[in-house]
Amino acid sequence: MRLIYKDETHDTETRRWLVSRSAASPTGPFGPVSAPFTKPMTEGPTAIRLGDRYMVYYDVYEQHRFGG
Repeated sequence: MRLIYKDETHDTETRRWLVSRSAASPTGPFGPVSAPFTKPMTEGPTAIRLGDRYMVYYDVYEQHRFGG
């Protein structure tokens, strides 16, 4: 399974992008955090399965649009 979430780390750079972690169980343990797969200022990931792949839709809130 894969957990997809918004990185809310507040440091010298603007983050607030989406990352993921994987685990064999919903209760973990979870592996390392992935590299960001969206630009900063995105949130609200929703994943849907398309055959053997997944599509992640998300809110690009400063641009008032969705990404995917």
